[in-house]
Amino acid sequence: MPLSAAQTDVWRAQKLAPENAKYNVAAYQEIFGAIDRKLFEAALRQAIGESDTHNSRFVETKDGPRQISGSRTEFKIPFMDLSREADARATAIAWMQAAMYEPFDLENGPLFRFALIRIADDRIFWFMIFHHIVTDLVDAGYIKKTKEGRRNRYEVQAHMPLPEPTSRERAIGDVLKLLGNSRRKSSPRRSPLVERRRT
Repeated sequence: MPLSAAQTDVWRAQKLAPENAKYNVAAYQEIFGAIDRKLFEAALRQAIGESDTHNSRFVETKDGPRQISGSRTEFKIPFMDLSREADARATAIAWMQAAMYEPFDLENGPLFRFALIRIADDRIFWFMIFHHIVTDLVDAGYIKKTKEGRRNRYEVQAHMPLPEPTSRERAIGDVLKLLGNSRRKSSPRRSPLVERRRT
């Protein structure tokens, strides 16, 4: 499918400098207590496997750059035990900071990476890093994501202004209303503004 304006800008910038990691977005979650690694990894693989966004590739076509969602993306979840290091926390953070500068391959993916790092017998860092092109719309606030059981509910934020500076006095909802009126004239079936996707 076509890219958003923001995604297109990111895609072009990354194509011009494929080794640049400026669009990498990273974070870590500190987990207290013991975890079942096999169960944790299975749950993470299932969540990623059911997400269209995280199984996407971004390719160049004759019609311009396009986002392609395909089959489940294969990925590894490395585990490091640094609990015997003199300063395990500092060592783990240094490793994660270095990992932030490894570029992604937009055409072949995956556009995410994970790692589990043990810094003590009862303390683990869950490291995650994504390419900004797959997090753009949610991070920018144009789509609100809420969890409903095993499903995510995506809702367009109609009050948000259009991203182009010359059009910021118009809201997303104004465009949706216009498109809705056009659809009603051509077809009696109304397209929903809220989409549900499995993750």
